[in-house]
Amino acid sequence: METKFVDSTQIDTELLKKIFNAVQQSGSKKPGGYFSFYSEKSGVISLEKVGIPDSEKEEKYKTFALEKTQRILSNHQHRSMMSRNPDLQQWGGGTRYKNFISAFSGFTEYEDEAFSLLYNVTHEFKSLALENSKLKEVIASRIESLYVNHYKDNDSIIDITSNFIMNF
Repeated sequence: METKFVDSTQIDTELLKKIFNAVQQSGSKKPGGYFSFYSEKSGVISLEKVGIPDSEKEEKYKTFALEKTQRILSNHQHRSMMSRNPDLQQWGGGTRYKNFISAFSGFTEYEDEAFSLLYNVTHEFKSLALENSKLKEVIASRIESLYVNHYKDNDSIIDITSNFIMNF
């Protein structure tokens, strides 16, 4: 399948804002970045600005977010951290969850990764039309399971998810 690029047609921008706020509540002082998202169903990579990234870093954040998503797609990995290569300007911060791949660039690599994972999991479960308290419970449980089994080196996931769930 040929990968196409479009701007934000399949991205839940309200969800991005909530996750962005959770990252900032966890202590990040970064003003923004770029988020990319790929769904196997559409075969499209979408890109969305989140917050107000530093203007001198904006192009870099776009490039990194897209590169992380493409690398996960081509390497069939569940984390861009698995193929991180600073010499090639390839960073962590992207995740695959089921049929979704996403990446953020603008925070630290671990915060980027937590952002991406939380978006993917929440995006899947929001479509189930669960009551809000049940939805929060399912998201928190799934993130905790993923953390224990695949992301134990990234404590940002727990902190950011806690802030997200409290304000969801």
